[in-house]
Amino acid sequence: MNLLLSPMHFGGITAALQAFASTCSTITVIDDEIQKVRESEGEIIAAGSEDSYRAAKVVIAAGSRSLGILSKDIVEKVCLPSIYFGKGVSTLVQSDEPILSTIRTPNRAFACGAHVVPRENGCIYLGATNFFGTDHVSEASIEVGELHILFDQAIHQINTELRRAKIIESKFGFRPIATSRTPLVGQTTNPNVFIGTGTYRNGVLMAPLIAKIISSALMGQESEHNNPYRPVFNTNVSTSPDIEKVVSSGIEDIVGILHEPNGILPYGRSEELSKFLSVIFRLALVDQDSSGVRQKMNAMLREIPLNETMNRIFYEVLSNGRAQTQDIGNVEGGK
Repeated sequence: MNLLLSPMHFGGITAALQAFASTCSTITVIDDEIQKVRESEGEIIAAGSEDSYRAAKVVIAAGSRSLGILSKDIVEKVCLPSIYFGKGVSTLVQSDEPILSTIRTPNRAFACGAHVVPRENGCIYLGATNFFGTDHVSEASIEVGELHILFDQAIHQINTELRRAKIIESKFGFRPIATSRTPLVGQTTNPNVFIGTGTYRNGVLMAPLIAKIISSALMGQESEHNNPYRPVFNTNVSTSPDIEKVVSSGIEDIVGILHEPNGILPYGRSEELSKFLSVIFRLALVDQDSSGVRQKMNAMLREIPLNETMNRIFYEVLSNGRAQTQDIGNVEGGK
């Protein structure tokens, strides 16, 4: 018997999947919320809020919550990377000013590009914010600031007439991000446990291929598609991140966030802010400051303990920014 453990809420695509599964004689749809999946004597046991379900094999495709529903012993044995999330907020509005095609700006400031998608009956989908998180409970809400950014981008970057649109509903969701920065697709090191997650922003696009790859593996068949995202990791291979690269690209996104919601800092302030934050972040990552920037900042504040001194420190850090970057270099491995 094939079990489809359905989620509590459905969007258009998952509703279509449920409708199809309900008419398929080889699938039993169970409307329950799975709390934990464990293994006992070679059998998979999925404990739900209503009942427990047994199967020979299980496919975990619960997005950023995928590892959370697996028992601790299964997680330790399959050696999967940690999974976090990028929280996204979107809104559905109705507008008298039609938008006839999908429009999307580039990704920036850690977020998806601002985008609008026409829906039926004059409705328009506005998306989407992105905020990295680890705690699903504390982030299970929509903040006013998130909607502010969303509406500001849609109105000022897409169409000013959207300011007159009527809000129908707002939603949020969690995009799964694996620390490996790659999707996790296929059979794990446990032959009874399969997984499909870690797709971040691309899950809806990858879903058909992921389904084909996993279904072939479940039936013991050779897949016709190459799978570069098998969740099998060599723990002896170093996976240390390039911290210097992370800091450099992350600073650009932080400055992008500081621009919102109005978007522009005057003159060269954006570049100055980027350089300043880069130095500060790099100072925080090393124990020894061979450039002397940290000591100079302390000395200036002790000599003239006024808030106006901070302005002078800001430009002092900028003037030493290039030397600081060269001295600290690549901080990976504590170098």
